[in-house]
Amino acid sequence: MRGTLQGNRMSAKPNKPPQPPDIGSRPRTGYIWMAYSVFFFIEPLVRHQRRFWLVCCAIYAVFVAIYIGYMRARTIRQQHMLLVAFYLLGLLCIPINPGSTSFIVYSAAFLPFVVVSVRTVVALMVAQSLGLLAAGLLLHLNPINFASTVFFIAVVGTGNMFIAQQKRSNYKLGLAHHEIEQLAALAERERIARDLHDVLGHTLSVIVLKSELAGRLIERDPQRAAQETDRGARSYWRLPVAGPCPRDGAGAKDLAGRGRGAGVRVHRAEANGGGGDGALPCAA
Repeated sequence: MRGTLQGNRMSAKPNKPPQPPDIGSRPRTGYIWMAYSVFFFIEPLVRHQRRFWLVCCAIYAVFVAIYIGYMRARTIRQQHMLLVAFYLLGLLCIPINPGSTSFIVYSAAFLPFVVVSVRTVVALMVAQSLGLLAAGLLLHLNPINFASTVFFIAVVGTGNMFIAQQKRSNYKLGLAHHEIEQLAALAERERIARDLHDVLGHTLSVIVLKSELAGRLIERDPQRAAQETDRGARSYWRLPVAGPCPRDGAGAKDLAGRGRGAGVRVHRAEANGGGGDGALPCAA
């Protein structure tokens, strides 16, 4: 019966599958990474030109819109398009503000969370770096700025690659644990069903035999036939039914009295079958 109670607790316990990994787009904490875009405002702080400030603010507003869109994107296709938008925005705005290369770093940082294949991520980061270097050579801009951007693309992209792979592995491990728990619960239910089937089959067989015996004795010995009928009824109630006993004496006496009235003997089980709260179970 203890196994039955454990099986009931197992089936009653809510068992929800793990949620897919929320990688790189957490709605609450994802916006904290916008702090790294402060490098975009280094050039406006140096120039002290109002018109240049207005242009840079307009560019930054586009960046913020793309960032919010990425955080709220629902599909992988939308995230892919927004990563391309990050890269193109940074590449096109380099002649205006060299600090816009930080937008390209965002594209490389989010890339491992969107693309599963490690080889594809590495190839795309190399392509981003080559495109950035080509733009710097064509525009004859400061090579130190572009070299530092390529360095951050490599460092941030590689670090996030390991983080993304770890989160995906944890998600797969959670799915495996969930499947094992489901299979264990199913096996426990099947075992309980087999036990109940065996107990009920045995009890019904005894009742049938007692009924046949009582039918044969009804004419020759009615008193014995009544006894056999009573024994058959009692054997029906000898199923392994258990539950917590009342703690107070009056409740226990009332339960025992109702059991006797129904022809069922109620007694306390052994201490090792008690429940988790210290109460001894009652068995009938």
